[in-house]
Amino acid sequence: MRLGVFSGTFDPIHFGHVEACRSAMAKCALDKVYLLLERSPHRKQLVAPHQDRLKMMDLATKDSPSITPIDLKTDNITTENTLEYLREQDPTAEYWYIFGSDILEHIESWKGLEKLLNNFHLCVVLRDNADRHDVENKLEKLTSNYGARYVVLPTVWSTVSSSVAKNALPHAEDYLDPLVQEYIIDNNLYSSASSK
Repeated sequence: MRLGVFSGTFDPIHFGHVEACRSAMAKCALDKVYLLLERSPHRKQLVAPHQDRLKMMDLATKDSPSITPIDLKTDNITTENTLEYLREQDPTAEYWYIFGSDILEHIESWKGLEKLLNNFHLCVVLRDNADRHDVENKLEKLTSNYGARYVVLPTVWSTVSSSVAKNALPHAEDYLDPLVQEYIIDNNLYSSASSK
């Protein structure tokens, strides 16, 4: 069994997030991807409420049974609590960590990085296909001491980000699942009083 993990703020979850999971599943032969929701993100101050983001994740993945939103019920996602959860699911599985290539700019400051590299292979989604050589060089240096394997995926939905999707509301159907957009509008999530 191969299990993928994709963590983030998902504020809101968009087509690019789901497409990254599908691409990772195909390229890395993953059986399942767990979407881990960051309740209290380190680098973002104003985000939609946790329960709303979790509901949007459920809506966006309802037709993708191999992509499962998970609430670890902790403020911050760490390598420790992620591994604990994965080992409860399948202690013998091979674990893959999925992330965008922009994360490489600050990954070396992560607490628990050594444990991450000792326990996970890396599946990196390029933000820009022109960056492949630079990204592969960074990954080579990062993983050389730990034996972690890595796969670099081409850009998916390169024009979409959560900010782009929010700014396109109420006409974000190019970026958001219709049910997610409907939920956002019905619950007035990204009004001027909320995050944008």
